[in-house]
Amino acid sequence: MLDMNGLTGAIVQRVEPLLTEESRGMMASAHREGDPDFLIYMGLQYALLDDVMIPMDILDALARKLDEPSFTPGMIPESRKWLAENRARTERLGA
Repeated sequence: MLDMNGLTGAIVQRVEPLLTEESRGMMASAHREGDPDFLIYMGLQYALLDDVMIPMDILDALARKLDEPSFTPGMIPESRKWLAENRARTERLGA
């Protein structure tokens, strides 16, 4: 199981390289901001847009992260929606 400290690193190493060049460019703003919640928010969104499957261990850690009271409240509704859509696709495709 992926721990919370490794979550953003896992996104950067295992999800971000699979995104399109355009999406990686957009995610650069999250890196510049140094905001892990924004990185999670954008990673979930761009994985859907680019049809990139997020590994289940990352999805599980993301679900726990979204339940933390410190997660940016304004990002929670869309992040939960995108998490559910990413999880359904990963489960459907058996990854």
